[in-house]
This record gives sequence, structure tokens and C-alpha cells, in this order.
Amino acid sequence: MRKTIIFATAVLFLLSLDARFSYCFENEIKSLSLAVSSAMDKVGSRKRLAVSDFTDPKGNVTELGKYIADELSEDLIRTARGFEVLERAEFASVLSRSGLAVTVPYNPDSIKKLGQEAKVGAVVTGSIMSFSKYIRVSLNLINTYQGKVAGSAAVDIPRTRRIDELLGASATVQAIDLTGLWSCDDGGTYYIRQIGNRIWWYGERSYQDPLWSNVARGEIMGSEMRLEWSDVPKGHIRGSGSMVLDIVSGNKIRAVKKTGGFGGAVWTR
Repeated sequence: MRKTIIFATAVLFLLSLDARFSYCFENEIKSLSLAVSSAMDKVGSRKRLAVSDFTDPKGNVTELGKYIADELSEDLIRTARGFEVLERAEFASVLSRSGLAVTVPYNPDSIKKLGQEAKVGAVVTGSIMSFSKYIRVSLNLINTYQGKVAGSAAVDIPRTRRIDELLGASATVQAIDLTGLWSCDDGGTYYIRQIGNRIWWYGERSYQDPLWSNVARGEIMGSEMRLEWSDVPKGHIRGSGSMVLDIVSGNKIRAVKKTGGFGGAVWTR
């Protein structure tokens, strides 16, 4: 009986810790949201913003970075006054369609072009640094008219089981090197090269006289690969478009979204 009481007490204690940490997380997200809202006063007439994926200190997008960006975006959508927030999925579509990217450190010219493409006056960029007991989340609100920072904020968030899980998932994906020879269900052979989070490939239907051959380039963002692709003259087909691929494992990649009539859907090695 005594062991049962001790066990129940321990469970309740852990649950209370999780609840307290969850409360801290929500409060810190609201604090970042308030800082972004206040800085929007410094943005020009286009009162609309987008939240980009947050990165690690090396500039790589992680699962945790996407999660934090999603939570911040949702809070901004709920609380925005005097400005609009572009849906994250729509912003990802603009990035894919335009071939632009939000890099850290950011490129002012790219930010200005992105502002025109997405019709936003500001873009939120952020980075996450992990420590033993907490994560530090820092963000900048960048004015897309000038390509300059209009506001900044940073918070420390206690590490929870959910945060540790996302950190672990990000580390697993980043440890994968996709460089190598791949086969696809379109009957093609693909030669992939990965350098950091950047990807290049060449694919063809056959070596001698390919019906199609294509090249692609893009970036790994968390567990996703975002690419721009185009057929090249070694083959006979002329197509081009963009793709979002899911990195299932170090030996399997699956298409999530494709444009331009690309035929392949699953790559293995």
C-alpha cells in the first residue's frame, strides 16, 4: 500500500512539473508574440507578416524549429491587431514557387524580393540554442521594404519531454548523409550529393538514350527536402517545377508535393 502511495505521489509530482513547464512554454511564446506585434508598428503600409522556420546555430532548419515557428504563428494569428499573418503552409508554397529562401544570416536583397512575392511587410526569423535545462529562442522581425531588422526578442524556455523528443528527431535527421546512388519508382537512377543541408542531384531514365533526364537543387529543412527541378537536354522531355520530399530514413525518401508533372514518388538505396 505504501509503495502504491509513493508511486502515485511521484506520478502526480511529474505531472505537475510537466504542467508547469507547459505553462512556461505558452507564456514565453506569448512574450515573443507580443514583441513581434509591437515591432509591427515600425513596418510600412503592408501590414502583413510571415513566420519562417526557426534554425539551429548552424542555420539548419530542425523539427523543433518548425514546431516553435508553428506555435508562434498560431498565437500571432489569434492575437493580431492591425496586421495580418500569412498562413505557414501558404508561405512555404511561396518559397517553393519563387525559389527564394530565408537564410541565417539573412540576405537583404532576398528578403526584399520575398516581401514582394509573398506580399508581406515583414518576415520573422529565429534561431534556437539548446542548453542542458532550457532552450534559448531568439528572433528578429525583418522589414521587407528595407531589408533591415525592425525588432528583436529572446526568451529561455525550460526543456520538456516534447522539446527533447523534437531535439532528438532533428539530430537523427541531420546525422543522415543522403549522398549516393538512388533508385526511384519512375524507373530512373539518381545521383544525389549532400553538403550540409544543401542538396544537388542528377537523374535519368537510362544511361544510353534517356526518355528524360533532370537536375535538382534545394535544401533540407528539418525532415523535409525542398527542391527546384528541371529536365535537361540529354533527355527528350522538357519539364520543370518544385518538390517537397519527406526524408523517411537514410535509405528512403518520399514525395509529399510535386509540381510540373514530375513522375517519381519514392526513392530508395
